[in-house]
Amino acid sequence: MGSRKFLGFLAVALAVLVLLFPGLLMPNPPPLAAHPPSKGVVSPENLLAEARASMAPGTAPNAGSISPWSNLSATVTKSPSARDSPALVYDRADGFVLLFGGQGLERPVLGDSWKFDSGKWTLLKEKVAPPARYGAQITYDPLDGYVLLFGGFRSPAAPGFNDTWKFVGGSWTNLTPGLSVVPKGRGEGGLAYDPTDGYSVLFGGCPSIKLISKPLADTWTFAHGAWTDRTASLSKAPGARALLSLSADPPDHGLLLFGGLKGTTGYSDTWLFANGNWSVPLSASGPVARLGAAMGYDGSFGAVVLFGGQSPNGSFLADTWKFQGAAWAQLKVAGPSARYLSGFTFDNATAYSLLFGGIARSGAGVVFERESWAFRSGGALWANASTPTRPGARDGASLVYDPSLAKVVLFGGEHRAGSVVTYLNDTWTFSAGAWSRLNSLSAPSPRAFASATFDARASELLIVGGTNGTLLNDTWVLSGRTWSPVASASAPSPRSAASMAYSDSMNASLLFGGQSATGPSAETWEFTASGWQNLTGSLTKSPPARSGAAIVYYPSTGGVVLFGGAGAGLLGDTWQFAKGNWSAVGLHKPPSARSNASLVYDPASGLLYLFGGAGSANPLNDTWQYSRGSWTPLAPPLAPPGRSASGFVFDLYDHAGLLFGGSGASSVDLNDTWTLGG
Repeated sequence: MGSRKFLGFLAVALAVLVLLFPGLLMPNPPPLAAHPPSKGVVSPENLLAEARASMAPGTAPNAGSISPWSNLSATVTKSPSARDSPALVYDRADGFVLLFGGQGLERPVLGDSWKFDSGKWTLLKEKVAPPARYGAQITYDPLDGYVLLFGGFRSPAAPGFNDTWKFVGGSWTNLTPGLSVVPKGRGEGGLAYDPTDGYSVLFGGCPSIKLISKPLADTWTFAHGAWTDRTASLSKAPGARALLSLSADPPDHGLLLFGGLKGTTGYSDTWLFANGNWSVPLSASGPVARLGAAMGYDGSFGAVVLFGGQSPNGSFLADTWKFQGAAWAQLKVAGPSARYLSGFTFDNATAYSLLFGGIARSGAGVVFERESWAFRSGGALWANASTPTRPGARDGASLVYDPSLAKVVLFGGEHRAGSVVTYLNDTWTFSAGAWSRLNSLSAPSPRAFASATFDARASELLIVGGTNGTLLNDTWVLSGRTWSPVASASAPSPRSAASMAYSDSMNASLLFGGQSATGPSAETWEFTASGWQNLTGSLTKSPPARSGAAIVYYPSTGGVVLFGGAGAGLLGDTWQFAKGNWSAVGLHKPPSARSNASLVYDPASGLLYLFGGAGSANPLNDTWQYSRGSWTPLAPPLAPPGRSASGFVFDLYDHAGLLFGGSGASSVDLNDTWTLGG
């Protein structure tokens, strides 16, 4: 945020300078009260010079690493330069983490834009971009469908910016000319999207670097492209402050605010903004007072995570905390070296939180960091963000082979962390043994247990329904790299875990069952060029109602094969749809009853393969082979661990069955990739 600069403009006690940047002046700062007031003004240029001098020539800005953290600087070929106070956020529309600006050593004030995608940093080259700045407030606004950036500082002497920018489709646009009212210019405030109330909330900050001792306490909201001042309508609000930490807190249905600074006073209070007002949540104890801490909601962890910052006595912090269940708890884990003013955001694409940059101590001085770190919720540990690219852990994802792309496509799913469920809407492709993120300007909303297949008639990937906590029935197609909604005069009622497969003999997609608002369904639908048609009334026979049945087209018989599911208990029956009707397949010793198993057709052998599913006890990991009405158990020397609701499809490019993720033992979501045959 460049706080090393603004203190030079304050005709206040030198203690304030020691408070924020003790390392620039002395190796061991005494307590705040022990230091006399300054009688003069310290130049910010001198502060920056001293910061540079604190680094030996040729020394990289690296504070080292403590296991289980490791430094990415040796594994990435390019990254943003060292800096503090960058604006960092996950851009859901574009499918990557966006970084803008900050300030550091190479250039005092930065105006570059970077994306972090698939574990790599890439510099974005825009024709139009916000002026260089640091300490800007940033969030992703899903209501308006873009990244929202407000304010920041251009220099120690100038007032804070009061411009509003959006970023979408890889481009910046200045929204300011079209706004009738805007908040007062500022930097180092808080800006976050409130998913419950459906707007972005701006709080606090300071109007200029010179006025750090006179921060703001106003509350604004942004929705539908317009700012609204909510301050006068509030019955309660946090005290004025800057350098605070503000984050979405979905489990508590609002936003969480922690800490900050006013003059020489550091705060350790915790506030919740929900239903249009501020309140103090119940938390008997928590992190010590601090400013400039990294904080954000981790969707995989199901909790707000806080790291580091600077305490009022001038010490840099390296502790990690979580806020969950209206209480703080410290995580006894090793992490990055002590630092503050880092960028921090949850990366939906990789399902971990990403931390970048900040100010750290180096001997008697400071360094500006350029490290990238990941906080992975598995075991609540920090880990190297350079691990191989792949989708995050999940179950209930849709996995389909798309011949038009010659790739396997994965969409959505859900990630469970305890009782917290995060629904996903990222799109990935798999080819030649590697996962890649597919970015599209539009996509179906986050969901799990949607029904999907490749519609060979239209050469499009088809997806319908699913759940995001509420049952859905919208229909989408993926054509090339573009998602588009599909209108139909009629459609299946909202449902999840329905079974769908494309039938070459019907030249249509067939959908059966699913979990509807009234329970398991026994409806049969088809999707053709005319849209959705309900076939149920024309059938003479049908499987019993169920959801989570395994389904695939079987060319050898020209029919669609359906197995198992959950209806009136777990089911283990086999059915075939051919020539316009269902028929039961009587079998000797079929697989045990189960739901959410995975079924695939192997064109090389002409066989069907079934794997796993949710049985009566633990998730299953048995493999079965089906051929013309007969099931045979297999005993491969190696098999994936037991799981249900995984994605399983035959990859025609790699000539093998491809299985990804699912829900494993103890309902732990997985993100491993397996192949069968090939």
